[in-house]
Amino acid sequence: MRKRAKGHGYEVSVRVGGRRVWRTFADREAADEWVRTARSRDARGQVGLPVTATVGELWDWFKRTRLPDLAPKSRVTYEYLYQRIEPLAGRHLTHQDVLEWRATLTGAWHSRNQVFGLLRALYNAGMQARLVSANPCHGVRWGKPVTVRPKRMLTADDIAKLWTACTTPRQSAMLIVALNTGMRIGELVAMQWSWLSPGWQMVTVPAAAAKSRISRSIPMLDAAVVALKAWRSLTERVPMHVLVGARRPNTQKYSDVVFPCSVVRAQVDAIGMAQRSGVAFHWHLARHTYCSTLLQAGVDANKVRQLMGHATMKLTMETYNHVHPDADRAVRLLVGGGIAVGRVPGEESDSEPSGSP
Repeated sequence: MRKRAKGHGYEVSVRVGGRRVWRTFADREAADEWVRTARSRDARGQVGLPVTATVGELWDWFKRTRLPDLAPKSRVTYEYLYQRIEPLAGRHLTHQDVLEWRATLTGAWHSRNQVFGLLRALYNAGMQARLVSANPCHGVRWGKPVTVRPKRMLTADDIAKLWTACTTPRQSAMLIVALNTGMRIGELVAMQWSWLSPGWQMVTVPAAAAKSRISRSIPMLDAAVVALKAWRSLTERVPMHVLVGARRPNTQKYSDVVFPCSVVRAQVDAIGMAQRSGVAFHWHLARHTYCSTLLQAGVDANKVRQLMGHATMKLTMETYNHVHPDADRAVRLLVGGGIAVGRVPGEESDSEPSGSP
């Protein structure tokens, strides 16, 4: 045992398999305890470093050497998580054992992931300290469950219900602008009056506010223009801090922002609108509805891709293009009785004799 030449701590050497291995410890007490353990194992015929430590032995070593360096709150969290690993304390785990144990874990995904992460951290630290020769958790994938929201577009009835569920003028204006511009919620919240062209015929989303970091210009439909003019008239008559519920006026904060709210506030509004209307609504549904409506109206697909700010045509056509719920009825009305090609093969005509000529 010797004190490290550089830095703090102590170094202990042990001969394993004909070669000398050095171990580093933070203080003298930890080094002495490790030496006593190594000598005890050597007396029992175990050479040098143990390479088949159990989970309990790894935790005892981890608790002595690593936990003291952590914050008190982190130490409490580690000890709480170890309670779910404690049934494995006396076992030498293999890869198959880890797979079987993982299948028995219950609870929320994030809590199960934390428990598995602690076991993996114990073995990683044990490998660095040469307490174990391999990590049985290696190669075990713990992917986060993907919540797939149904891809759909809003119908006219859904939009009418959402309109009646709006409780503030800002919510009503944001809903109309989102449905008629297809802007993302982050772009909608960051929207400024200076983005509008003279006459309000176009709205230009700057590259700094766009998700793709590419500027794009969107034609302003009549419904969006009417909603923005009504909102602008209201903000000129009523102070903005009163409309947003602020305690004191802040002209600099609300000088050019169209809808002064955060993304979190807008998401909370969407949850309330969905609960009051009974429509499964989130702001991105307005973007899906805008894209599908343009494609069904016959707008060129590449132009729709540019308006949406998509990088590929595949994203526009496969992810955002949805079939309208009334599409089957529309097909019957447009096509009518069908496409007449001629006499069906095998059908006999009344004007021709049935026998051979």
